[in-house]
Amino acid sequence: MNKPLSSKVLFISGFIIIIFTNILVLSGVFFNRSGKPESIITLTERELFLPYFIDKENSGLKLNLRFRTLSKHKNQYTYYHGAPAWLDQKKLKQLKIKLEHGISKQVFIVLEYNHDLYNESIRRTKASLKKLKGGELKNGEKRLKDELTNKSRLFAVDAGIDYKTLKQKYKNQSRYLIIKGLIEPMYNYCANKKKETYGIITKLTAQDINVPKKHRKIFDHIMKTKQYGYNKFKLPRYKVKLAFGRRLEPWIISVNKI
Repeated sequence: MNKPLSSKVLFISGFIIIIFTNILVLSGVFFNRSGKPESIITLTERELFLPYFIDKENSGLKLNLRFRTLSKHKNQYTYYHGAPAWLDQKKLKQLKIKLEHGISKQVFIVLEYNHDLYNESIRRTKASLKKLKGGELKNGEKRLKDELTNKSRLFAVDAGIDYKTLKQKYKNQSRYLIIKGLIEPMYNYCANKKKETYGIITKLTAQDINVPKKHRKIFDHIMKTKQYGYNKFKLPRYKVKLAFGRRLEPWIISVNKI
């Protein structure tokens, strides 16, 4: 019969595991930040949201990276996450994604900042106003105001499995951001019962960005006012300069009040 391990041995083993885990985490952070950053971009509160709720028992703070997708249907509005028009069955095959529901694959996602897709989103929103009347028109005007003042200007524009190819194609660091994300195939049955296959971006690996204590002053001031979270601002109140390292993981360089 095996003799049970003593509490002292268990404590020491647990302590060693914790130390080893921390070493691995810190090694990953050091590797990510070593050398020249892969990209540097400045985003605002429109793209980097404070959390909806603050856990008083947890002193940490993370910003949520928000991006949108543009539907292939020109009369539809944009979505947070969702299915971008370009992510069709042909693209899924190029990404070597198995066309099985519930199975996702990590690839490189290209996000475009404040350019063509955002301008198209504004155009669609303005065009929709021409068809509205009464209360619907008022809601449409509100959508347009939100589009111009507080909705994210980051849009998923492409994806690939070869980082160097994407980096060569999307060189402008102030306009394009390449990070890792998960894509999952989905299916839709049209009126003629023909099955349509498309993909959705389910998650970005850099979705949550840790805020070090030295950069918390502006965020702490905003959180005291209870005006934080989704669309809790009329105009963005801060801008954040981000660097993405060798593992395409972000860290904050600076935070400034707008």
